[in-house]
Amino acid sequence: METIREYAWERLVESGESERICREHACYYLQLVEDAEPYLTSGHREAWLKRLEVDHDNLHAALVWSQGSEDGVPLALRLAGALWWFWHFRGYLSHGRDLLEGVLKLEATHQHKRERAEALYGAGSLAWFLSDFCSARRRLEESVALWRELGDERGLAYALNLLGVDALWTHNEEVARHMHVESVSLLYKLGD
Repeated sequence: METIREYAWERLVESGESERICREHACYYLQLVEDAEPYLTSGHREAWLKRLEVDHDNLHAALVWSQGSEDGVPLALRLAGALWWFWHFRGYLSHGRDLLEGVLKLEATHQHKRERAEALYGAGSLAWFLSDFCSARRRLEESVALWRELGDERGLAYALNLLGVDALWTHNEEVARHMHVESVSLLYKLGD
């Protein structure tokens, strides 16, 4: 199969259509991931996790392509930011974190604040579950700052919640209480 894949790729490159086809491929999988995302934290999780697992190699290929494409950075951020729950539930914590960190290192990510905030939250969450608390805290604090700047109360509430859990973990109860009070207040206001 690898030989066939390589041959097909060579033919695609020779046709001059590789960039367009790769973009369409990445956009298709971005749509799939964004459709799946709200269900990954619901009672419908297992069906969507299975669906994404079937296309794990395609998702990875779309993410790698978008990181290397001149104008693919927002797509890479959106893909990585939406995939972190999948990586979490399927046990791809290190793999997902490495991919998120790779995307976050791209210079152009700073131009896309909402997508960056989501990717930072995902990277911080995966780092926390991997017990890398210092990196988690740094990424989550960056996420909180961006959510505040954007005025996104839902993103802010979730990032504050995990930072509050981290503060409890490090026995900083006063900081944890402050973060959780703000998080719960925001979620209550949003009806979440």
